[in-house]
Amino acid sequence: MYIAGSSFSKENLGFFLNVSFVQKGEHTIQWDWNMGRGYTDQKTPSGIPENKLSLVIGAK
Repeated sequence: MYIAGSSFSKENLGFFLNVSFVQKGEHTIQWDWNMGRGYTDQKTPSGIPENKLSLVIGAK
């Protein structure tokens, strides 16, 4: 997961920006990898991956 954000405010007006990226799967980078036939096409994250990019812009 990666998250970045920024905000700016002056008196009664403020702006903000938040960006996040999430990548999930069945296994993480620390998964115990196996050798041999059938394992060569496995990647991290494996399984059903979830990739989510979120951007939030606002004012207050």
